[in-house]
Amino acid sequence: MINVMGQDAQVELFLKTADKGMLAHSFIITGPDGVGKSIFARFMASYILCLGENKPCGVCLNCVRVKNNNHPDVIVIAPKNSIGVDDIRNLTEKINTKPYESDKKVVIIKGADLITVQGQNAFLKTLEEPPLNTTIIMLAENINLILDTIKSRCQIYKLNRIPTGKVKEYLLSINVDEQKAELYSNLSDGIIGNALKMLDSKYQILRDETINIFSRIAQFNNLDFIKIEDFFTENKGNIDSVFDIIITLLRDISVFKNTLREDYCLNIDKIGVIRNLSGAFSHERLNKFLELFLSAKGNIDKNANFQMAVTVLLLDLQEV
Repeated sequence: MINVMGQDAQVELFLKTADKGMLAHSFIITGPDGVGKSIFARFMASYILCLGENKPCGVCLNCVRVKNNNHPDVIVIAPKNSIGVDDIRNLTEKINTKPYESDKKVVIIKGADLITVQGQNAFLKTLEEPPLNTTIIMLAENINLILDTIKSRCQIYKLNRIPTGKVKEYLLSINVDEQKAELYSNLSDGIIGNALKMLDSKYQILRDETINIFSRIAQFNNLDFIKIEDFFTENKGNIDSVFDIIITLLRDISVFKNTLREDYCLNIDKIGVIRNLSGAFSHERLNKFLELFLSAKGNIDKNANFQMAVTVLLLDLQEV
Protein backbone atom coordinates (compact mmCIF):
# COMPACT_ATOMS: atom_id res chain seq x y z
CA MET A 1 0.00 0.00 0.00
CA ILE A 2 1.15 3.55 -0.73
CA ASN A 3 2.39 5.14 2.50
CA VAL A 4 1.29 8.76 2.93
CA MET A 5 3.80 9.48 5.69
CA GLY A 6 2.73 11.85 8.46
CA GLN A 7 -0.65 12.82 6.97
CA ASP A 8 -2.79 10.48 9.07
CA ALA A 9 -5.63 12.96 9.64
CA GLN A 10 -6.11 13.65 5.94
CA VAL A 11 -5.88 9.96 5.03
CA GLU A 12 -8.47 9.12 7.69
CA LEU A 13 -10.77 11.89 6.45
CA PHE A 14 -10.52 10.64 2.87
CA LEU A 15 -11.19 7.01 3.82
CA LYS A 16 -14.19 7.93 5.98
CA THR A 17 -15.63 10.06 3.19
CA ALA A 18 -15.00 7.31 0.65
CA ASP A 19 -16.51 4.56 2.82
CA LYS A 20 -19.68 6.66 3.16
CA GLY A 21 -19.88 6.94 -0.63
CA MET A 22 -19.50 10.71 -0.44
CA LEU A 23 -16.42 11.22 -2.61
CA ALA A 24 -16.59 14.11 -5.08
CA HIS A 25 -15.56 13.88 -8.73
CA SER A 26 -12.92 16.58 -8.22
CA PHE A 27 -10.32 17.20 -5.52
CA ILE A 28 -7.65 19.72 -4.62
CA ILE A 29 -4.63 18.61 -2.60
CA THR A 30 -2.69 21.60 -1.31
CA GLY A 31 0.53 21.99 0.67
CA PRO A 32 4.21 22.99 0.37
CA ASP A 33 6.46 21.54 -2.31
CA GLY A 34 7.74 18.11 -1.25
CA VAL A 35 5.10 17.55 1.46
CA GLY A 36 3.62 14.52 -0.32
CA LYS A 37 0.82 15.81 -2.56
CA SER A 38 1.67 13.43 -5.42
CA ILE A 39 1.90 10.47 -3.03
CA PHE A 40 -1.49 11.31 -1.52
CA ALA A 41 -2.97 11.63 -5.03
CA ARG A 42 -1.69 8.16 -5.93
CA PHE A 43 -3.11 6.81 -2.66
CA MET A 44 -6.49 8.24 -3.65
CA ALA A 45 -6.14 6.78 -7.15
CA SER A 46 -5.34 3.35 -5.72
CA TYR A 47 -8.51 3.50 -3.62
CA ILE A 48 -10.63 4.53 -6.60
CA LEU A 49 -9.24 1.82 -8.90
CA CYS A 50 -8.74 -0.93 -6.29
CA LEU A 51 -10.20 -4.35 -7.13
CA GLY A 52 -10.14 -5.63 -3.53
CA GLU A 53 -12.78 -5.49 -0.83
CA ASN A 54 -10.81 -3.44 1.71
CA LYS A 55 -9.76 -0.46 -0.37
CA PRO A 56 -7.01 0.26 -1.08
CA CYS A 57 -5.84 -3.32 -0.64
CA GLY A 58 -2.33 -2.60 -1.91
CA VAL A 59 -1.96 -6.05 -3.50
CA CYS A 60 -4.38 -6.20 -6.43
CA LEU A 61 -3.09 -5.55 -9.94
CA ASN A 62 -4.51 -2.02 -10.04
CA CYS A 63 -3.04 -1.02 -6.66
CA VAL A 64 0.38 -2.36 -7.63
CA ARG A 65 0.35 -0.55 -10.98
CA VAL A 66 -0.76 2.73 -9.42
CA LYS A 67 2.04 2.42 -6.86
CA ASN A 68 4.56 1.75 -9.64
CA ASN A 69 3.29 4.68 -11.72
CA ASN A 70 2.37 2.52 -14.70
CA HIS A 71 -1.42 2.26 -14.65
CA PRO A 72 -2.82 3.37 -18.05
CA ASP A 73 -5.94 4.85 -16.44
CA VAL A 74 -4.02 7.19 -14.15
CA ILE A 75 -3.11 10.20 -16.29
CA VAL A 76 -0.62 12.66 -14.80
CA ILE A 77 -0.37 16.19 -16.21
CA ALA A 78 2.78 18.04 -15.12
CA PRO A 79 3.10 21.50 -16.74
CA LYS A 80 6.36 23.41 -16.58
CA ASN A 81 4.88 26.89 -16.97
CA SER A 82 1.52 28.61 -16.74
CA ILE A 83 -1.53 26.82 -18.13
CA GLY A 84 -3.70 28.87 -20.47
CA VAL A 85 -7.01 28.37 -22.26
CA ASP A 86 -5.49 26.35 -25.13
CA ASP A 87 -3.77 24.05 -22.64
CA ILE A 88 -7.09 23.55 -20.85
CA ARG A 89 -8.77 22.59 -24.13
CA ASN A 90 -6.08 19.96 -24.74
CA LEU A 91 -6.41 18.77 -21.15
CA THR A 92 -10.19 18.51 -21.48
CA GLU A 93 -9.77 16.25 -24.52
CA LYS A 94 -7.61 13.89 -22.44
CA ILE A 95 -10.12 13.96 -19.60
CA ASN A 96 -12.95 13.08 -21.98
CA THR A 97 -11.26 9.95 -23.34
CA LYS A 98 -12.61 6.63 -22.08
CA PRO A 99 -10.58 4.49 -19.64
CA TYR A 100 -8.22 2.05 -21.34
CA GLU A 101 -8.62 -0.95 -19.05
CA SER A 102 -10.61 -0.14 -15.92
CA ASP A 103 -14.15 1.13 -15.65
CA LYS A 104 -12.78 4.29 -14.00
CA LYS A 105 -10.09 6.85 -14.75
CA VAL A 106 -8.09 9.25 -12.55
CA VAL A 107 -6.53 12.46 -13.88
CA ILE A 108 -3.88 14.09 -11.67
CA ILE A 109 -3.03 17.71 -12.52
CA LYS A 110 0.19 18.94 -10.94
CA GLY A 111 0.70 22.68 -10.56
CA ALA A 112 -3.00 23.50 -10.72
CA ASP A 113 -2.17 26.89 -9.21
CA LEU A 114 -0.32 27.66 -12.48
CA ILE A 115 -3.59 27.70 -14.42
CA THR A 116 -4.38 31.26 -15.53
CA VAL A 117 -7.65 32.91 -14.50
CA GLN A 118 -8.92 32.50 -18.07
CA GLY A 119 -7.86 28.86 -18.05
CA GLN A 120 -9.63 28.22 -14.75
CA ASN A 121 -12.82 29.77 -16.08
CA ALA A 122 -12.57 27.54 -19.16
CA PHE A 123 -12.10 24.51 -16.89
CA LEU A 124 -15.25 25.19 -14.86
CA LYS A 125 -17.60 23.35 -17.21
CA THR A 126 -15.48 20.19 -17.01
CA LEU A 127 -15.61 20.32 -13.21
CA GLU A 128 -19.35 20.97 -13.23
CA GLU A 129 -20.05 18.10 -15.64
CA PRO A 130 -17.11 15.67 -15.43
CA PRO A 131 -17.11 12.61 -17.70
CA LEU A 132 -18.72 9.53 -16.19
CA ASN A 133 -16.40 7.53 -13.89
CA THR A 134 -13.60 10.12 -14.13
CA THR A 135 -11.95 11.62 -11.04
CA ILE A 136 -9.90 14.81 -11.29
CA ILE A 137 -7.25 15.48 -8.63
CA MET A 138 -5.53 18.87 -8.71
CA LEU A 139 -2.31 19.55 -6.81
CA ALA A 140 -1.45 23.09 -5.72
CA GLU A 141 1.18 24.73 -3.53
CA ASN A 142 -0.72 28.01 -3.32
CA ILE A 143 -4.46 27.38 -3.15
CA ASN A 144 -5.06 31.14 -2.94
CA LEU A 145 -4.29 31.31 -6.67
CA ILE A 146 -7.24 29.04 -7.42
CA LEU A 147 -10.60 30.71 -8.03
CA ASP A 148 -13.35 30.26 -5.44
CA THR A 149 -15.60 28.93 -8.20
CA ILE A 150 -13.10 26.10 -8.76
CA LYS A 151 -12.58 25.41 -5.05
CA SER A 152 -16.32 25.25 -4.39
CA ARG A 153 -16.61 22.33 -6.81
CA CYS A 154 -13.85 20.28 -5.18
CA GLN A 155 -13.17 18.42 -1.95
CA ILE A 156 -10.02 19.96 -0.50
CA TYR A 157 -7.26 18.18 1.44
CA LYS A 158 -4.55 20.29 3.05
CA LEU A 159 -1.25 18.52 3.77
CA ASN A 160 0.93 19.98 6.51
CA ARG A 161 4.55 19.79 7.56
CA ILE A 162 5.20 16.89 9.92
CA PRO A 163 7.30 16.64 13.11
CA THR A 164 11.05 16.30 12.62
CA GLY A 165 10.96 12.99 14.47
CA LYS A 166 8.57 11.58 11.85
CA VAL A 167 10.91 12.65 9.05
CA LYS A 168 13.83 10.97 10.82
CA GLU A 169 11.73 7.84 11.37
CA TYR A 170 10.99 7.68 7.64
CA LEU A 171 14.66 8.16 6.69
CA LEU A 172 15.71 5.38 9.05
CA SER A 173 13.04 3.13 7.51
CA ILE A 174 14.71 3.47 4.09
CA ASN A 175 18.12 2.62 5.59
CA VAL A 176 19.61 6.11 5.90
CA ASP A 177 22.25 5.96 8.64
CA GLU A 178 21.49 7.53 12.03
CA GLN A 179 23.80 10.54 11.68
CA LYS A 180 22.50 11.56 8.25
CA ALA A 181 18.89 10.90 9.27
CA GLU A 182 19.35 13.27 12.22
CA LEU A 183 20.97 15.96 10.06
CA TYR A 184 18.56 15.85 7.13
CA SER A 185 15.45 15.63 9.30
CA ASN A 186 16.69 18.74 11.17
CA LEU A 187 17.10 20.60 7.88
CA SER A 188 13.92 19.29 6.22
CA ASP A 189 11.50 21.89 7.63
CA GLY A 190 9.11 19.03 8.31
CA ILE A 191 8.92 18.05 4.63
CA ILE A 192 9.99 14.54 3.64
CA GLY A 193 10.60 15.64 0.05
CA ASN A 194 13.25 18.08 1.28
CA ALA A 195 15.00 15.35 3.26
CA LEU A 196 15.01 12.99 0.27
CA LYS A 197 16.49 15.73 -1.93
CA MET A 198 19.33 16.12 0.56
CA LEU A 199 20.30 12.46 0.12
CA ASP A 200 21.37 13.24 -3.45
CA SER A 201 25.15 13.60 -3.75
CA LYS A 202 24.68 16.61 -6.04
CA TYR A 203 22.77 18.40 -3.29
CA GLN A 204 25.45 17.54 -0.74
CA ILE A 205 28.12 19.02 -3.02
CA LEU A 206 25.97 22.13 -3.56
CA ARG A 207 25.50 22.51 0.20
CA ASP A 208 29.24 22.31 0.90
CA GLU A 209 30.04 24.77 -1.90
CA THR A 210 27.33 27.18 -0.73
CA ILE A 211 28.58 27.17 2.85
CA ASN A 212 32.15 27.75 1.62
CA ILE A 213 30.98 30.66 -0.54
CA PHE A 214 28.99 32.12 2.33
CA SER A 215 32.08 32.00 4.55
CA ARG A 216 33.80 34.21 1.97
CA ILE A 217 30.79 36.53 1.79
CA ALA A 218 30.88 36.93 5.58
CA GLN A 219 34.47 38.18 5.31
CA PHE A 220 33.93 40.13 2.08
CA ASN A 221 36.71 41.65 0.04
CA ASN A 222 36.58 43.07 -3.48
CA LEU A 223 38.69 40.26 -4.94
CA ASP A 224 35.91 37.77 -4.16
CA PHE A 225 33.05 39.70 -5.78
CA ILE A 226 33.23 38.25 -9.31
CA LYS A 227 33.83 34.68 -8.11
CA ILE A 228 30.91 34.87 -5.70
CA GLU A 229 28.65 36.39 -8.36
CA ASP A 230 29.67 33.61 -10.77
CA PHE A 231 28.72 30.99 -8.16
CA PHE A 232 25.18 32.34 -7.88
CA THR A 233 24.86 32.58 -11.67
CA GLU A 234 26.13 29.03 -12.22
CA ASN A 235 23.58 27.76 -9.70
CA LYS A 236 20.63 29.76 -11.01
CA GLY A 237 18.61 26.55 -11.43
CA ASN A 238 19.16 25.69 -7.75
CA ILE A 239 18.96 29.20 -6.36
CA ASP A 240 16.11 28.36 -3.97
CA SER A 241 18.27 25.64 -2.40
CA VAL A 242 21.29 27.96 -2.26
CA PHE A 243 19.32 30.67 -0.44
CA ASP A 244 17.68 28.14 1.90
CA ILE A 245 21.10 26.73 2.85
CA ILE A 246 22.41 30.23 3.62
CA ILE A 247 19.29 31.32 5.51
CA THR A 248 19.39 28.17 7.66
CA LEU A 249 23.09 28.76 8.36
CA LEU A 250 22.37 32.36 9.38
CA ARG A 251 19.68 31.05 11.71
CA ASP A 252 22.21 28.70 13.33
CA ILE A 253 24.81 31.45 13.69
CA SER A 254 22.21 33.62 15.41
CA VAL A 255 21.11 30.81 17.73
CA PHE A 256 24.68 29.93 18.67
CA LYS A 257 25.64 33.58 19.18
CA ASN A 258 22.71 34.07 21.55
CA THR A 259 22.90 30.77 23.46
CA LEU A 260 26.35 29.22 22.89
CA ARG A 261 24.43 25.95 22.58
CA GLU A 262 25.66 23.69 19.76
CA ASP A 263 22.75 21.30 20.27
CA TYR A 264 20.30 24.03 19.23
CA CYS A 265 21.83 24.22 15.75
CA LEU A 266 20.28 22.47 12.74
CA ASN A 267 23.51 22.13 10.73
CA ILE A 268 24.97 19.71 13.25
CA ASP A 269 27.80 18.71 10.91
CA LYS A 270 28.95 22.33 10.50
CA ILE A 271 29.41 23.35 14.13
CA GLY A 272 33.01 24.43 13.53
CA VAL A 273 31.92 26.73 10.69
CA ILE A 274 29.11 28.15 12.82
CA ARG A 275 31.51 28.84 15.71
CA ASN A 276 33.99 30.59 13.42
CA LEU A 277 31.38 32.68 11.61
CA SER A 278 29.65 33.78 14.81
CA GLY A 279 32.73 35.89 15.52
CA ALA A 280 32.40 37.67 12.15
CA PHE A 281 28.93 38.98 12.92
CA SER A 282 27.49 41.52 15.28
CA HIS A 283 23.80 41.02 16.02
CA GLU A 284 22.98 44.00 13.80
CA ARG A 285 25.04 42.70 10.86
CA LEU A 286 23.55 39.22 11.24
CA ASN A 287 19.99 40.56 11.12
CA LYS A 288 20.82 42.70 8.08
CA PHE A 289 22.32 39.72 6.23
CA LEU A 290 19.20 37.68 6.93
CA GLU A 291 16.97 40.53 5.76
CA LEU A 292 18.92 40.93 2.50
CA PHE A 293 18.93 37.23 1.63
CA LEU A 294 15.21 36.87 2.40
CA SER A 295 14.47 39.93 0.27
CA ALA A 296 16.56 38.65 -2.67
CA LYS A 297 14.91 35.22 -2.46
CA GLY A 298 11.46 36.84 -2.47
CA ASN A 299 12.32 39.07 -5.44
CA ILE A 300 13.61 36.15 -7.51
CA ASP A 301 10.53 34.10 -6.61
CA LYS A 302 8.48 37.00 -8.02
CA ASN A 303 10.41 36.72 -11.32
CA ALA A 304 12.65 39.75 -10.82
CA ASN A 305 15.65 39.96 -13.16
CA PHE A 306 17.96 37.28 -11.75
CA GLN A 307 21.31 38.88 -12.54
CA MET A 308 20.19 42.27 -11.27
CA ALA A 309 18.85 40.75 -8.03
CA VAL A 310 22.14 38.93 -7.37
CA THR A 311 24.29 41.97 -8.16
CA VAL A 312 22.19 44.22 -5.90
CA LEU A 313 22.34 41.61 -3.13
CA LEU A 314 26.14 41.39 -3.24
CA LEU A 315 26.56 45.17 -3.40
CA ASP A 316 24.25 45.59 -0.42
CA LEU A 317 26.09 42.87 1.53
CA GLN A 318 29.38 44.69 0.98
CA GLU A 319 27.92 47.74 2.70
CA VAL A 320 26.89 45.84 5.84
